[in-house]
Amino acid sequence: MADVTIRKTSAEAAREIKASAHYAYINNGITLDGSKFALGELVKEGQCLIKDNVTGLYEKYADGAPTPAVVNGAANITAADLAGINAGTTVTVKVNGVAYVIANATLAAVTAVGGEAGVITAVKAAANAQGVTLDKICNVAAVANKLRIATIESGSGQKIEVSGTWGVAGDEATVEGVLGLAIPASDVGTGAFPEGKSNPVILDESVKFELDDLGANPNVTVGQILVHGAVYNGMLISATDAFKQALAGFIRFV
Repeated sequence: MADVTIRKTSAEAAREIKASAHYAYINNGITLDGSKFALGELVKEGQCLIKDNVTGLYEKYADGAPTPAVVNGAANITAADLAGINAGTTVTVKVNGVAYVIANATLAAVTAVGGEAGVITAVKAAANAQGVTLDKICNVAAVANKLRIATIESGSGQKIEVSGTWGVAGDEATVEGVLGLAIPASDVGTGAFPEGKSNPVILDESVKFELDDLGANPNVTVGQILVHGAVYNGMLISATDAFKQALAGFIRFV
């Protein structure tokens, strides 16, 4: 009996990421690391990619951890280091949507007595007084002679957010911040170009992984890899500030 099943396949239309007639590709293409993509994944045109320096294979681009600011070389937090806390600093910790605010009046009372350890203890006590045990959901530590409060893994079903306002209105940090140091909102959440990676490029064709006989993605070599020219920023995937900076002088983002 004949198989009369109607089978359909579909594919996205080209995104046309190029914004100029002048562009250049990597001559010999690159190889995608199949283990770094979902099984059978369709990797769309405009995906930003990066090479792993150990394997030589490419994967999706993602920023590394944010680089903490270096303020001065003092051994301990000093009263001068904490001056920013007196400029209107507040910290809000949200646990599953419930907000716990560490008020400025409480933070401004923190002194440098006892050095870093004393400051950390005082801030933890201030948070605990607001009804949340900071140690359970955040790391509190001295980094570059400033106080950093950052979220940690909190377990299943927990959604933790930390935000702060430093003095001047609009200077807000989400998820992590350094007390006493103004962090512009535009810098929040941005990370550095990741260590151990290099050669950022942009995929100029869509690639579909076809599983091998073992049910895994093979490593796939692709050829249309854009390294020079102008591209439409809104058509790209994972084009962060750090990625763009690494391609400055080669790719113009329109």
